[in-house]
Amino acid sequence: MKKFFSNLHRYRSYIAYSAVASLKAEVNGSFLSWLWWILDPFLFMMVYSFVSIVVFGKSEPHFIPFVFVGYGAWQFFNRSVSASAKIVRGNKSILSRVYLPKYILLFSRLFRHFIQFLITLGLSILISIIDHVHFTPLVLLTPLIMIVEIVVTFGVCCVVMHLGVYARDFSNITTVLLKLTFYLSGVFYSVPNRIKKPYSTYLLRLNPAAMLINEMRNVLIYGKWPHFKLLFAWLVIGACITAFGVHLIHKHEQNYVKAI
Repeated sequence: MKKFFSNLHRYRSYIAYSAVASLKAEVNGSFLSWLWWILDPFLFMMVYSFVSIVVFGKSEPHFIPFVFVGYGAWQFFNRSVSASAKIVRGNKSILSRVYLPKYILLFSRLFRHFIQFLITLGLSILISIIDHVHFTPLVLLTPLIMIVEIVVTFGVCCVVMHLGVYARDFSNITTVLLKLTFYLSGVFYSVPNRIKKPYSTYLLRLNPAAMLINEMRNVLIYGKWPHFKLLFAWLVIGACITAFGVHLIHKHEQNYVKAI
């Protein structure tokens, strides 16, 4: 792991530059430009508000910021993991010419998606103010939850990236698994309120996406203390997955270009 942190420090400028450049490229030539980053969660919120309130007749207190927070946290995980399955193949022309630690590509993509996550989170806070959400000092615990999500997400991305190099159709498998995880994560419903015990408890303990979304909503919207033991447990699990993934990459990255 010493080599890992050394490379992060060495390539920190590349990570930031690459992330910002990809964000600019994403909206380059678009009529609405960066406004799409606001419209994307807003349109998502409208669709699921309609489905939940009008079709199913169910909602949650402060439902609009509730959906925004869930969507932002989910999209950070979803976009990062989806991109990692084919990130090496997508950068073959670069990797075949110069050496670059492969997890640096992941960190660059993670940083890009984190910026988008912060934009959605900022919208969530703005809408929460409009919706008369009573903020408490527990809002200050939000960065702690975000750190856990970053560690878990990066660990999963490392493993997915490695598998994606050797299995061309692994990105399709990843897409299916992410869709299943989406519906089990409570992005547009409350896992504790809508799923009966003990299944809701199992889901929150075993699905980090569901747990992180629920904890972020608790501190941001509902003023509830997070489950520190559960957060710490997943921080340790995420760190272990990261260490395993980084080890895989260090061991096999010299063969990645040959494999693709």
